[in-house]
Order: sequence, then C-alpha cells, then structure tokens
Amino acid sequence: MSVDRRIRRLFARSNELVKAGIVGETRAREEFRRGCQLLLKSLDAQGSLTYSNHEILTPEILVLCAETAVANGDFAMAHKASERFFLGHPPEDQFFCRALFVRAQVQAYNNVDATGQDAVDKTLTAVSSLLRCVEIALSPLKFPRYNFIVYNASVHFWNITRRMMRAGSCRYLCEPMAAVVDALTKAADDMPLAWQCRYQLRLAQCYDDEGDSKNAAQCILAAHGIVGKLTATMNDDDDGTESKQAVALPQAAKRQEVEALRRQVRDLGIYMGRTKDGECVKASSAVAAAWRDAGFHSADAAALENVVQQARAGVLGDTPEKLEEALGSALESLEKKSSAPAAAVDDGDGGDGGGGGGDGAAVRRRGPALTWQELDVAARLGLEAARCDIFGVAERAIVLVEAVKLKPPTADVVLGYLKAVFIVRTFEKRYAPVHSSGVIRAVPVQLPRQKMRALALARRMEAIATLQRSLLTCNRLRLPNLMQDGCVLAWNIGLPLLTPRLRKHAHRLFVSCANFLDELNSPLVSLRARLHFEIAKFEVASDFLTKALDHVHDALGIDYGQITAEVIDTPEFDITDALVQKVKGDKCR
Repeated sequence: MSVDRRIRRLFARSNELVKAGIVGETRAREEFRRGCQLLLKSLDAQGSLTYSNHEILTPEILVLCAETAVANGDFAMAHKASERFFLGHPPEDQFFCRALFVRAQVQAYNNVDATGQDAVDKTLTAVSSLLRCVEIALSPLKFPRYNFIVYNASVHFWNITRRMMRAGSCRYLCEPMAAVVDALTKAADDMPLAWQCRYQLRLAQCYDDEGDSKNAAQCILAAHGIVGKLTATMNDDDDGTESKQAVALPQAAKRQEVEALRRQVRDLGIYMGRTKDGECVKASSAVAAAWRDAGFHSADAAALENVVQQARAGVLGDTPEKLEEALGSALESLEKKSSAPAAAVDDGDGGDGGGGGGDGAAVRRRGPALTWQELDVAARLGLEAARCDIFGVAERAIVLVEAVKLKPPTADVVLGYLKAVFIVRTFEKRYAPVHSSGVIRAVPVQLPRQKMRALALARRMEAIATLQRSLLTCNRLRLPNLMQDGCVLAWNIGLPLLTPRLRKHAHRLFVSCANFLDELNSPLVSLRARLHFEIAKFEVASDFLTKALDHVHDALGIDYGQITAEVIDTPEFDITDALVQKVKGDKCR
C-alpha cells in the first residue's frame, strides 16, 4: 500500500472516531498521531511532495492533515500543515479553499481570549479568508460548480462570528455578512431556504445595531419572503401521496423549524417597528399579518401573540393608558373564552362496532376552554403588564392561568416569572390584590419602619424562591430565550440585596444564573460579567479567596463593555502576579 493511501486511511479513521464522540476520542488522537508521524517522516525523507522510491504524496494530503488536526483540537499542527500547503503555490481549487477554511478556524481559535477592539480586528482578519473563498467560488470559471464552497464558507463564517452577534459589536459585521448573504442569494438554487432566512435575520440585526433601519427592514422583508416559500414547500409536502407513517416525524420536525423561523421573523420585524421609519413600519405590519394568517395557531391566539411582542418592543401604546387598555382588552378576550362553556368533543366513531353500545352512540367529553397556546399568551400578557406596573391586568392573568390545573410547561415558567415580579412590584407600590388575595397577600396599611423592612425582605425572598424554581424548570426544558429573560428578572429582583449585609440572600440565585448563561454562551455578556463580579464579592466576604479569584477571571474573560477604537489601559484593575501570590498566601494562612 502506498504511503499516501496509508496516511489517508489513518486520517479518515480518525475523523470517524471523532464523530463517535467521547467513546473514540483517545483512539482518534492516536490514529491522527500515527498519520502525522508517517507524513512528517515522508516529507523529511523527500524534502518535498515529489517522487521517493516510487512513492508520491499528493499536495492535498496536507489539507487533509490540517482538517483532521482541527477535528482533533490540534490547532498548532493545523496551522503548520495549512501554511506548508500554501508555500507550494497551489491552484485556486477546492483544496485551496479548504485550506483557507482551516486558516480561518486557526485564527478564530487564537482569538478566544481577545476582547474589545482587538477581538473585532482579529475576527475580521479571520473572516477575510472566508470571503476569499466566496470570491473564488463565484468566479466565472467556478460558478455554479463551487456552490458547496459558498455553503461551507457560510457555515464557518457563522461559527466564527457568533461571539460578535450581540448589541454593540455586530455592527462591525455589516459589510462581510452582506457579502456572504449576496453569495447565498446568487447560489440560492443550491442553498437551504432555512439557512438563507437565518442569515437575512442576522444581517438585519447587524444593520439595526449600526442604525441603518432601511436596510434592516429590507432584510426582514427578504426573510419574510423566504419563510413564505418554506411554508409553501411544507404544504406541498403535506399534499403528497406517501404514507403518513413514513413522513410523520420529518414533517413534524420541518413544521417546527418553519414555525420557529416565522416566529423569529415576526419578533424582529415587530421590534424594528419602534424606529417609526416607513420601511420598518411596513415590514412590521407584513410579518404580524403573516403570522396571524400562517395557520400554526388559531388566528385569535396569533393576534394576541402579536400584542405581547408589541408590548415587549414598546410599540403597543404611546401612553401608559393606551398600553393598559390594549393589554386589558387582549386579556379580556381570553377571559370570555375561558368562562364560556367548553365545546363537546366526540371520542367515538359513531359506528356499530367497538363495544360502545348497540345504538351507535359516541362517548363524549368536555374539552378545555383555552388551548395551551392561549394559556401561554395569557401568562406573557400578565408578565408584560406587571413590568409596566399595570397590576390589575397582571392580577387577572395570574388568576386565569392558576385556575387551570393542566398547563403547558412554558406557561408554568412564565407564571413563575409573573408571580416573582408581581410580589416585588406590588409591595413597592403598596398595591392591594383584589382577585388574587389567596395567591398574593396584601401589604398591611400601617407598620413600624423596622417591621416594614423585614416584610420587604421576606417578600423579596419569596419572589427569589419562586423565580429560582421557574429557572430550574426552564433549564430542564432547554428554552434559551426564556432562560435569558428569567436571568434578567433575577438580576433586577436581586439588585436591592447587593449590600454587605444582604448579599448572601441573592448568592444562590446569582450562581445559578451565571452557570445557566455560561452554559448557553449567552450574548448577554454585560449581565454575565456583573453576576460573576457580585458572586466574587460574596466569596471575598466569606473568605473564599480562591473561588473569588476564579469568578473574577471568568468575568474578565468575557468580552463585555462598549467597543471603541481607543483602548483605555487601567492597570490598577489588572490581576497581577503579585495579587495572585497574595491570594495564595492568604489561603495558606
């Protein structure tokens, strides 16, 4: 067997073991090491990729080595192999593009610890290699044969730039991401529609961060058109003649994907309506109407979801009175439906067989008045009302959702958020519950100042306990957006407790939130850094200096803060070697 073939088989086996996960991780590295040793030995003997004892090493063997090295996490070897490939002045074919992919991945790996403007510059340098691949793929000699290169480049671009897809930093990606979106549009025949839709949404987010509302609205309209094509494709597949059992699972997964994409388009489109620009208002109206008519849920439930999103975006009412009226009327429609008698549901087939009775009478039962989607909307309406201090609507929402024993998990989580906010805000505003006195106790009219402080702390601790249970449920459900909303609420509720005497009451909640957000690699970097700093303060107060230092390192490792071209050096806040030695000495004592 030739040396080239042996090396290829070792690399292929290593890649297969990497895909197997932890089970084959050690063996994968061993196979890769053997392949690298054989490759380096052959290169040292030959000096170049030429004949040596009738053995030939093809140039692309270096690209395969670099790709396998990235799969095994050996970025140093990946860098050596890819750069040695470029030294041979190879033609600009697919292996040249794949080597550029490796170069971009290596540069992104070296940028992990970079922050601020340095992280922006290094990320743009990494994606420049990907844009070069796109340019090659779209050249007249390569297009459309190299459309797969465009898709692979877009995948690497997404992974590399994900850390910058947050407010304050994604504005720097407008130009390179627009180039990738244009390439995907040109090669649209070979690109998944869902992938194009996601890129249009991310580009709209970048334009919005830059303040270019017109281009952002155009991207939203483009995503709206793409998701419409997806819906039509899904409906065509549903009308097929294949067996329902054969296509049940794929169709259900596809329907969930299309629903999630359309929901994202709706949320971002309604959010863009806050700018009052003509294009943005047009896009906001179009996506809201499309969601209402999409057929994923009833028209009434979809319209109420639009109301919730408009309240979150701050475009529902110009004044607090209009906002209260809109939320109240939306909740009133659900209350009327809940109080109406439930429709009878036929569980029988009306036939003779089945032992259900000789006269063919079907067994009937009562169905629920509100669907799960409507219960979820009711809880979210109450949460938005509580955030805006509209306690009457929030209280009615609590009563409405609490009355249902069998609730969807998401409604249960949102109800926990609602109760936590309601407990804290009603105490601060001295609001006396009218409908939910059994759930939320009223605040006594007159109490001594010391007892009032104790009662305020007890109420806030009750809210924290309720919120923590909801966060644990949300973590089990794996709902990242809802988890981030809960962590923001946790910070706002625990903020008054951040004093030397009361910080211990918020410690457990903040630790849970920090762990949840770090596990998600959440773009809420400022919140994550604040949580780690506050936890570090508590650990210092408890004399756990090593734990405190770990949290400080975690906070400083997060790329938080405003990105500017001017870097302000603050050495008094740096963790120096002297500080580390002092902490170690204190620990030994």
